[in-house]
Amino acid sequence: MAVLNDTEIEAFISDGFVCVREAIPAGIVSECQNEIWQLITESNPSIVRDDPETWTEPFIRIYGSDAPCMRAAANTERLTATFDQLVGVGNWKPRTGIGTFPIRFPERPDMNSQEARADGYHIDGSWLVPEKDRHDIELQKYPYGVNLSSDGRALLILFLFSDMETQADAPPIIKRGSHLDIARELADYEHEVVSGVRMVERLDLARYETVHATGKAGDVYLLHPFTVHRGQLCVGDHPRILAQPELPPAHTPAYNLHRTDEKYAPAEQAVLQGVQED
Repeated sequence: MAVLNDTEIEAFISDGFVCVREAIPAGIVSECQNEIWQLITESNPSIVRDDPETWTEPFIRIYGSDAPCMRAAANTERLTATFDQLVGVGNWKPRTGIGTFPIRFPERPDMNSQEARADGYHIDGSWLVPEKDRHDIELQKYPYGVNLSSDGRALLILFLFSDMETQADAPPIIKRGSHLDIARELADYEHEVVSGVRMVERLDLARYETVHATGKAGDVYLLHPFTVHRGQLCVGDHPRILAQPELPPAHTPAYNLHRTDEKYAPAEQAVLQGVQED
């Protein structure tokens, strides 16, 4: 089953992301939404799903769920076929749940917005940066790193569990093509784990087109792990519900960048293209 056509695969290689529309059937989406709201109210009893007056915190995080609906959502036929296309058959492991869920509630004047400042541009890390290399507060807050073969993370998956059709709905922001330059920066370190924060700081982010990852609940964005992205504040009329897990690789290294047959998966092709660019 081929979900992506050749043009979409080439776009993933050059842009660093692709969206699988209606990746999760509506019935499963609804079950997942109910599960997420149950987790929200269990951890925050004052929040009522249908009562905006109780949405007094601008941001909360739910750390995950392995409920059957979540396992089903993570492993739909459309998604698993796309994983095969982008990472390669046998090169990834099925997820047994989904998480974390960064949930943004609509901003109100009485909220402490400083607590809800959207995270800055970053790439998600999979491994702890050695403690001796955490020199400043930014690395102490986010001490995770990456390496050239993206060990621990075959893809970054953004599951949309609420409609994010406009910028007001707080869709994630993606910097198109940034993964190529991150790959080039990482090439200096081979397989050493280095700070993702520091890699992003080396880029002139104004160079890259800004893309808002808009869509309907049930759409899923698949990002190359090196693609720079960030969150943004919600100013719409409903909570923004998103999940952002990794696709676990089946092997270490996650990406084989030295294949004798040169049959590289698109995720690997993107790394090699970035490394080879001047």
